[in-house]
Amino acid sequence: MKPIQTSKLFRIAVLALLLLFTSCSKKDTTAVSTSGISLYYLGLSAIYSGKSLPADGASQATIMVEVWDQGGSYVDGATVSLTVSRGTLGAATLTTVNGVATTTFTAGTVAGAAYVNAIVENATASVKIVLATF
Repeated sequence: MKPIQTSKLFRIAVLALLLLFTSCSKKDTTAVSTSGISLYYLGLSAIYSGKSLPADGASQATIMVEVWDQGGSYVDGATVSLTVSRGTLGAATLTTVNGVATTTFTAGTVAGAAYVNAIVENATASVKIVLATF
């Protein structure tokens, strides 16, 4: 059995605690790219409390992107481009550190679905965040 890397175990523990103590909704998607001879996997998550975010122009979610290669190793230094259909992002371009990059999504003031899209080389992933009026 292959030992788990400490950094991966740490990320799993932090995410588990976040989910346990904040009753977060976590939406994930994964896409595969066969760009040239390399093969990258892209994971995209939106982490926030409840089933939706208020469309109040201030509520936030954490956007987490993970990039790994076909051998299962996280890719350090990958450039990730992000777009969003509604609301704003803290950064539109990220660089992975130990295979992970994060930014903040801030809800807009119009209710509906906000789609966050990530691109690394030819790999793409999208995650939906529901913005609601209360």
